[in-house]
Amino acid sequence: MSSLGKELVIGTANFGLPYGVGQTQVSDSDIQRIIFDAIGRDDVFLETGPSYFGVEEKIGEVLQGRDFNRIIIKVPPSAYGTVQSFMSSVDQSLSRLNREVVFAILLHGTTDAFKKHCKVIEEATKEILVSQVAERVGISCYEENEVLTAIETFPDMSIFQLPENLVDRRKINSLELQRMHEKGFMLQVRSVFLQGLLLGNQKRLPPELTEINRLRIEIERNASLNELTSRELCIQYAAGITWASQIILGAESYQQYLENIETLNNARKDISYQISQASDFVVDPRMWNLSNK
Repeated sequence: MSSLGKELVIGTANFGLPYGVGQTQVSDSDIQRIIFDAIGRDDVFLETGPSYFGVEEKIGEVLQGRDFNRIIIKVPPSAYGTVQSFMSSVDQSLSRLNREVVFAILLHGTTDAFKKHCKVIEEATKEILVSQVAERVGISCYEENEVLTAIETFPDMSIFQLPENLVDRRKINSLELQRMHEKGFMLQVRSVFLQGLLLGNQKRLPPELTEINRLRIEIERNASLNELTSRELCIQYAAGITWASQIILGAESYQQYLENIETLNNARKDISYQISQASDFVVDPRMWNLSNK
């Protein structure tokens, strides 16, 4: 199959429960079709973890007896207490996935638990790499300075994940991230659709996020000028980030997954992005706190 401009990481949060502001969920039949297609490609990965309810088990069932290790596991902060608890979380994920090794293991953010257990994380990182359970270990971050601090604190880490999208373009011209990319660090971009918020597919927009209405109009206008859909424009932007090796994209169906690949395969360099920067509140889902509203 043809090679993508960037490696694609399939976000699997909606393989289990409904996910994001739009509460999207992929059917079991489409999950199987997506994974089977990914197996046949060299540049498509899966991202998952125990916090995605039941997803590891679903992936493991589909992968049973098949050769596919291009998987990225996220370890939750609750496992950071000891090396034993950290490795136990990794082992349990591997068991549910029916894998002995995976491509990478990511810590889920630089939380208070992360800061408190640096020694544990350092030792667990070394154990993972020495035992070759994964090729890379790293962190899913929110800010560039978290990445820079992490590589000073944990020199064995080599993969990092950051949010970047059409309404939050603050990192696209980062010289530090570009230097990291050139040195061989793997940098992933997530939140390309901002949990679907940029695509306007929510049944009802929470009052706290109404600012996005104006930004959606800008995105739709910019997309139309370039003869693209809003989804395609979001992907085109991510594909043009020079320091990014991998793009994390979710999909609501097998067909949408194929469309994502088609857009990545045909990334353009002639697009000028005329879209305003969103507020700090809108670009950071940690602030939304919408679960009980």
